Amino acid sequence: MAGSGSGEPLRVAVIGCGAISRSYLRAMDALPEIRLVATVDVDPSRAEAQAAAHGAERWSADVDGVLAAADIEAALVLVPTGLHADLCIRALHAGKHVLVTKPMANSLAEADAMIAAADTAGRVLMVGQMRRFSPVYRRAKELVQAGRVGRPLQFLDWLLEPPRKPPSFKPWYASADAAGGGLILSSVWGPHAIDAALWLFDSPAVDAYCAAQHNDPRFEGESAYFLTLRTASAGVASIVNTFDTTINLTSTVLLGSEGTLTMAEGRGLALNGEVEDLASSPAGGAMGVLREFRRAIAAGTEPSCSGRGVRRAVAAMDAAKRSIKSGRVEPVAA
Repeated sequence: MAGSGSGEPLRVAVIGCGAISRSYLRAMDALPEIRLVATVDVDPSRAEAQAAAHGAERWSADVDGVLAAADIEAALVLVPTGLHADLCIRALHAGKHVLVTKPMANSLAEADAMIAAADTAGRVLMVGQMRRFSPVYRRAKELVQAGRVGRPLQFLDWLLEPPRKPPSFKPWYASADAAGGGLILSSVWGPHAIDAALWLFDSPAVDAYCAAQHNDPRFEGESAYFLTLRTASAGVASIVNTFDTTINLTSTVLLGSEGTLTMAEGRGLALNGEVEDLASSPAGGAMGVLREFRRAIAAGTEPSCSGRGVRRAVAAMDAAKRSIKSGRVEPVAA
């Protein structure tokens, strides 16, 4: 296990210096228990710029060279979805612990290969499901576990967002292969909503029905979808995401047999209409993810959002993608 267990900072390399890396790099700036050793990107100038901005010891465009370095204990894989499996497996084979941004993988087969590589290497594989670490969703989980909503029955999640434009529209968004089949379901919002639903239900999905529309010619995949998941606990999740609107609307509701939770980032959490004050809650997002990653490595335990734990969300996305093509309810692989 890594030397970070002795109290030394965890020495990491960031692979991929695009937009998602910024939140992780800013979080590392504020975490003395994590040391940024190297930044890596196919664009050397971008790797160099982020190294200079965040105090990395070096930068490179050579992924395998960085992964071979003995002074690096862990890799943060922050690249387009289609590259996750290959880079994570290479890092694990090189003996590094791995934190990969959501979604975990393009497919369940890729996720299983990543989990097998982590098991063989005896290294931590964690997925950056940031919603689980936000004060709002962390408190929601606590209330569910305490029985304050009774038996969770329905999870309702909406994201309505206008079509993205540069710089928030990245070139890789257009490719179904790079985006994992479809941008909004597989890479942008779906991984957050699907994982949160199954996490709050504490139950895997057993079947999925998904209808999608392709209204943006820039995408090979869908620009809107309507997904229903049924879980082993008899809970039902309904997730509606679109990039075809002129307004912004984000909201999540969990209905239970004895109470209702409403959640919205930036607007807090309410139980049965009573808003809770979360001002003193620990920082979440990338900082929470990184702290949990280091804790698991130091303790030699499986982290929250381990590859094995997030596998069920990938299985649900696989079924949703099959449902879009078949027009039928599709089973979710166990």
